[in-house]
Amino acid sequence: KSTLAPMFAARNLEVMSWVGHNIFGNMDGKVLDDPANKKSKVTSKDRLLHQIFGYSPQTLVSIEYIESLGDWKTAWDHIHFRGFLGTPMTMQFTWQGCDSILAAPLVIDLVRLTERAHRHGDRGLLTFLASFFKSPLGTNEHNFVKQFEMLEAWVNEVG
Repeated sequence: KSTLAPMFAARNLEVMSWVGHNIFGNMDGKVLDDPANKKSKVTSKDRLLHQIFGYSPQTLVSIEYIESLGDWKTAWDHIHFRGFLGTPMTMQFTWQGCDSILAAPLVIDLVRLTERAHRHGDRGLLTFLASFFKSPLGTNEHNFVKQFEMLEAWVNEVG
């Protein structure tokens, strides 16, 4: 959402609704099977759209634990929006990925960047790492492109 929503905003396309169904079977799935944990995740996914669009389209997010999927996850998204001359349109996609393989390079980069920040003398919240997190601390920026620009600016600063 943090990468697609800015595209809709930049093209001045009104997103009327965004529905996302997610199924996965690893430990994340077990943790999110708990109603309190699931509620927190759904809230953060919904809040992101308001922060990018400045309004809140109708949303529905479902997250379900399916043990047989193991480390694999599947996400189906249905985005209903208004195109040119207010024409209603739909974008849908299904995405499948292996959670550990997706996370591994991100974790490696986080370690490398955090170590570099330590050598540079940075302390506390490292807000320039926002693009690595769905709900980053220390910043209200949820637009992935802008988050990545924060990282690039920091990298250019420290050399």
